[in-house]
Amino acid sequence: MGVGGSRLPPVQRQKLAIARALLKRPDLLVLNDAVAAMDSQSQQRVLSNVLAAREDCGVVWVLSNASLAEAFDQVIVMSESRVAEKGPPGDLKKE
Repeated sequence: MGVGGSRLPPVQRQKLAIARALLKRPDLLVLNDAVAAMDSQSQQRVLSNVLAAREDCGVVWVLSNASLAEAFDQVIVMSESRVAEKGPPGDLKKE
């Protein structure tokens, strides 16, 4: 695997980092583009599995794929370091 997983492909390193974060069981899990290097099916599968594992805890997830936002209760869309929209995924309100 190499030092710090350096021989692993980027997707495997990302999956490993997510698993490590889940093992720590934080009250609030914050992920920043954690599935960006994966294909869309893998992104959806990992997102669903993480949310299922964290069902009773908070999750803040920065997404680059807006279609994944449907899995969350609340969405905040940022534009130029400001809140552009916020609300439930199907009912976003401009700020």
